[in-house]
Amino acid sequence: MKTHTLADQLGFKNIKVEFADSEMSIKELLDMYKPYNEHLSICIDGKRGSFKTTHLIAMHEECEKLGLKSVFIKTKADFEKLKGRRDLDIVFIDDIAKYFYKRDGATKINKAFAKILQMVRTVVPLIIASTPDLSLLDKDGRAFFIEAYVLRKGTISVMGINIGVEAPSVEFYSQFKDDEHDTRFKEFDELVDIIFSS
Repeated sequence: MKTHTLADQLGFKNIKVEFADSEMSIKELLDMYKPYNEHLSICIDGKRGSFKTTHLIAMHEECEKLGLKSVFIKTKADFEKLKGRRDLDIVFIDDIAKYFYKRDGATKINKAFAKILQMVRTVVPLIIASTPDLSLLDKDGRAFFIEAYVLRKGTISVMGINIGVEAPSVEFYSQFKDDEHDTRFKEFDELVDIIFSS
């Protein structure tokens, strides 16, 4: 335990902070918002290879284990999974800037996404996304997200709160990564076609 000297100076004598207690689970984070029809959008940013996707996959698996209703979006087609759903607890969006890129600000898709983020709080209590850099997102969409980052493997830091994340199982992780690689190859080929045909 560490003595909080500022607390002593402010008249809160003998305040001790146990920093291990500052870590919470994804379920505890959800419980802070869901009962009150409140909403939180978090975007984990960081360079490539900083385990952003791994943490999203791990949290999605934890949701399945806990019986929470979550959707994992890793392709544009996956957004269809949201249609008609009123029972979701959490939506995970991997590489969100792929879909809502700042250079596409005036497009129909970015306008729709900004509107969804304004209306989402009574539909989905928690959105957790990832991107290499929050500045890649369209500014209207970016305004709705609170920046987070991977503090260390197993810990995501957001607003001074650490969210503890257990490593995903090998099977769950492998399936997601295989799907992700297939998706990226297809998206890569589509982008090459756009460049080639221009």
